[in-house]
Amino acid sequence: MAQRIVEWRRRNIARPADASTGPRNNLTKKPDAEQPFADVREVAPVPGMAAGWLIAMAPLTTVFGSETVNPLTAPARVIAALPGVNRGQLEAFLAARRSFPADAERLIAMFGAGQSYLAAKPQRVVSVELTAALPDGYAAAAHAVIVLLPQDSQPYRVLVWKPLPSSLSR
Repeated sequence: MAQRIVEWRRRNIARPADASTGPRNNLTKKPDAEQPFADVREVAPVPGMAAGWLIAMAPLTTVFGSETVNPLTAPARVIAALPGVNRGQLEAFLAARRSFPADAERLIAMFGAGQSYLAAKPQRVVSVELTAALPDGYAAAAHAVIVLLPQDSQPYRVLVWKPLPSSLSR
């Protein structure tokens, strides 16, 4: 399926406009193959992509990733999805990460040949839950996803801001 996504993306980067839309050199704007997807759902039109697959892969997929997984921050389900990882390795890895949460080299070494899928890089995307309470009793909470983009005009960007139910903010 990954190969289909790559091929689909290459074919759909830019297409010549038809005669009714203007000159032949006019191109319809399509995503650049070198740019990351803006949303996981962008792979839905790929031929052969089943809706169930998209639903299953959405929690394991990020559009702000790379070809490697950060062992310091990756959810257990993402580590479990790496090639060659069995239940025993996963449990040992999670126990080691709890004991040595900042020792990336030690954690990566646990994967043997699978080390090529792991790399500890500076974290550029963070998911946080924020709560604010005022002295008068007012409280509010939200889930946010914040990204630091290299060479951006802003110090950070808030990608997701989802207010949480009032019961969680008290």
